[in-house]
Amino acid sequence: MPNYLVLERSFINNAIVEAGETVSYEGEAGSNLQALDAPAPPAPRSRKPKTDPAPDGAEDSAASPDPASLV
Repeated sequence: MPNYLVLERSFINNAIVEAGETVSYEGEAGSNLQALDAPAPPAPRSRKPKTDPAPDGAEDSAASPDPASLV
């Protein structure tokens, strides 16, 4: 049976298990468990784009106004 480190207080195998304890668990592990028998999976990549382009047709609100329109 796979062994896991409990990351947060959880109800596992019909018992309350505190963070930091290790458990053997046959089911599918959730985000509250870290596998001890295999390396931890890599952290998920951010899905946020590196730049935040303005939508098509939208002007940049930080741009200076046209000087002719200020007269």
